[in-house]
Amino acid sequence: MWHKKSFWWILGGLGGSAIAIFALLNFSHWHRLSRYEKIPDLRAVQWSGKNLAGANFSRQIFREANLSEANLRRANLEGTDFSGAATRLIDTDLREANLTKALLSGTQATRANFSGAILREADLSNASLNGTRFRGADLQGANLIGAKLVGADFSEVKHDPAYLDRADLTDTGITGFRDARLCNATMTNRAISKQGCFWPSYDLKKAAQAQDWRWMDSATSYLFKEAVIPGDAKALEQTVDEITPEQIREMPCKHLKTLDQLWRHASGDRFGFGIQRQIWESSQVNRDYTKFGEAVGWKQNGTWLKFNDLKAKESASNGSVLPIGHFPWHSWQVLEPTKTEPTRFRRVGFGEWMAQLKACKI
Repeated sequence: MWHKKSFWWILGGLGGSAIAIFALLNFSHWHRLSRYEKIPDLRAVQWSGKNLAGANFSRQIFREANLSEANLRRANLEGTDFSGAATRLIDTDLREANLTKALLSGTQATRANFSGAILREADLSNASLNGTRFRGADLQGANLIGAKLVGADFSEVKHDPAYLDRADLTDTGITGFRDARLCNATMTNRAISKQGCFWPSYDLKKAAQAQDWRWMDSATSYLFKEAVIPGDAKALEQTVDEITPEQIREMPCKHLKTLDQLWRHASGDRFGFGIQRQIWESSQVNRDYTKFGEAVGWKQNGTWLKFNDLKAKESASNGSVLPIGHFPWHSWQVLEPTKTEPTRFRRVGFGEWMAQLKACKI
């Protein structure tokens, strides 16, 4: 009997010691992490293989850091900046981490494990993510434009990403995301997707929020070229006159109306496709292109404005309020001067464009 009691007493003592040692180690780990968590800029740290599980690095800067093979499981990384090609997250464990609105643009994150992570509105554009695991991750609103995703695992994701334009999805097994913009993305079978090309792009929405009209015009024009010109993004180097009248007539009314509403909402009903059509068909202009140009401020003092002459923004305080209908300028229609053709300046397909807007009741 004594031997049995002694045995259990000794075992209990060892168990208590083990618990104490475990608690001490965890306290030591937490204490070390708490020191780092207070440092706002951890740029270029060399933490390859480091155990950072559960750490709170919200809104900190890790640009140019080496976190390859590090353990960041369940870490709070909301709004944290990992952006740039010099940042390494190769083979990093990011399972169940909170990466809401994190910046990983251009990051090297090959074979990283984001399974179960929250990546809502995270920016992973142009990141190297070949072989990365997103199994069960929440990608709602995430930006994966131009990302390299060869062989990535998207099984059981909770929400689709918002943007996958020009991404490489070769060997992912993914044939499409229902709610994602996949314009000119390379799909698993190497086919080029045109899904969502007429949906408002990431740049267009950002430009609208900033009320930067030149940027918004460029984004709108790029959107049209992406949608209409066959092939992948490299085909966009083709000249604008390859957007034919037939292609203009095939532009879908539903999406043109959405784009028009974006312009009108951003400008307080001063700019947009429908605003311009009203001016085009008004009795003062009566479908005369020169009169239209003068009415919307494209032609001033007898000179047609080039794109670089346009104001990006306006301000009532200094009198730089633009005429109604001044934007969009539709740079996708314009052939501007070049070194070989210094006097070239003409607009292609404007009449067809106005006819399409009328057919769409915009």
